[in-house]
Amino acid sequence: RQPIGIELLHRLHDRHHHAAGHGRLGGGHLPLRQQLTAAADEIAGSAHAVGGYVQELFNVGRSHFAAGARLDRHSRLTGVVESPYASVSYEAARNTRLQADWGEYAQFPELSDLLSAFTIGRLKAERSTQLDASLEQRLDARTRIRVEVYRREDRDLLARPDLEPRVTARGAVINADPRASLANVQRGRASGIEARVQRRSANGVTGWVSYAFGHAQIDDAVLGQSFASDYD
Repeated sequence: RQPIGIELLHRLHDRHHHAAGHGRLGGGHLPLRQQLTAAADEIAGSAHAVGGYVQELFNVGRSHFAAGARLDRHSRLTGVVESPYASVSYEAARNTRLQADWGEYAQFPELSDLLSAFTIGRLKAERSTQLDASLEQRLDARTRIRVEVYRREDRDLLARPDLEPRVTARGAVINADPRASLANVQRGRASGIEARVQRRSANGVTGWVSYAFGHAQIDDAVLGQSFASDYD
């Protein structure tokens, strides 16, 4: 891989900033033979990706805003991937801060997936829409409490559903298919909450304790099933 990046930050004044960047990632020839199942996968090829972003930062009173967008293009995928995002925070009181963030994100498939003999048609980038909100309360100069909630919606997730053996609703056993197709066939969703108490001190007790609860689920279009996700 040969990454190249350029970033520019323009400061109008203390309350207003512009930012922009550009990046390029090139991949060399990839000869690879994978024997993960009874059916071998032979991969050979190359690709490159290019992207750029713009961002606007500004303050209004006790509110802080950030908004921007990123554009990415992959040589082996169709079209341009757009990823907008926005953030706002508000100092509700001297020791109380509220924040909300929203964004769309993308993950290109690995080159080994794009060139796999098991891939059906053209793959797409995996997409995710994320939203989170938090409340932070400073109890004193060294101690703070933070509560955060989040929601995530995923789509076009890559999977090989028939690679896993399974039991149907009628009790029939379906064996794994070593030549199972790879495609963007899954959707996912996750939500949760986390609470944290943190204390910092140069010469005293430093540490944190937190509790998190989350729920994550995957919907598979090929299997027609929903199940708990391995990741939250």
